Amino acid sequence: MGESERVKRGVRTRRIFLYLFAVLLALWVLFPIVWTVLTSLRIEAEVRTVPPSVTPTTINNYWLLVDFAHASKLFVTSAIYFVPTIAAEMPDALRNSTIIGAAIVAINLTAGSLAAYTFSRLKFRGRWPLFLYAIASRLLPGVAVIIPFYVIIRTFGLLDTTLAVFLIHAAYTLPFSIWVLYTYLFTVPTDIEESALVDGYSRFETLRKVVFPVIWPGLVAVAIFSFMFSYNEFFFAQLLTTTAASHTVPVVVAGIGGELTTPISLVAASGIVAMIPPVVIFVIFRRRIMSGLASGAVK
Repeated sequence: MGESERVKRGVRTRRIFLYLFAVLLALWVLFPIVWTVLTSLRIEAEVRTVPPSVTPTTINNYWLLVDFAHASKLFVTSAIYFVPTIAAEMPDALRNSTIIGAAIVAINLTAGSLAAYTFSRLKFRGRWPLFLYAIASRLLPGVAVIIPFYVIIRTFGLLDTTLAVFLIHAAYTLPFSIWVLYTYLFTVPTDIEESALVDGYSRFETLRKVVFPVIWPGLVAVAIFSFMFSYNEFFFAQLLTTTAASHTVPVVVAGIGGELTTPISLVAASGIVAMIPPVVIFVIFRRRIMSGLASGAVK
């Protein structure tokens, strides 16, 4: 066997192991999701059979989450299982979480980028202590600041409002966004900004037309992090909201799963429904997200 054949065989073997590892990793990631989908499409009796059935038989669990008023009457009169009333809040919770998440993305991209640019480019007294204070505030655990936050929110009459949840999420995501964009801005040569200023651009125009295209991967990372943090956050949303008018998806899903008599199939359906907004947003903006992450990796 020649040297070239041994090299080709080694490359082929490594490629086979790489593909095998990729398949196993995909199965490891996708199996819980697929199993949850199959569970949500079965009645409770089928979920508890041994061996379990994998054939979808009903969409009633999703019907219950979308149109609780009509679906619950069927389930209650049929005595199929206990129906938690908090399931009726799922449509409102999806709307609240999506709106809050979109607002958090907007405030992080605008205020976060402006603050990071200010800290990295402008020279003023107290810049470094103020930057450290902004970053260090993110290190505080939620349980350490929940009482001051609660008192402030109650004082301003914002309890049980989506605005309260938005303000808390903004306070927790902005420090991280500022830090990420601050580090990205250090990779941008100041020469191109100075050239833009010499050409007559204002600071804002320089930031928008010159700096933002260069730090696009950082903006993508900030947008993803801020939305997912806000959409998945449970602790503050649970403590600051009490009604369907302000409940978010994690609160409603926890309420559904918290009842011991809630059917497993309904819990699975609530989890799948909770995944829909992030998946839809990713599908819509997938090209921008992937291009931003890819350019960040190349960089």
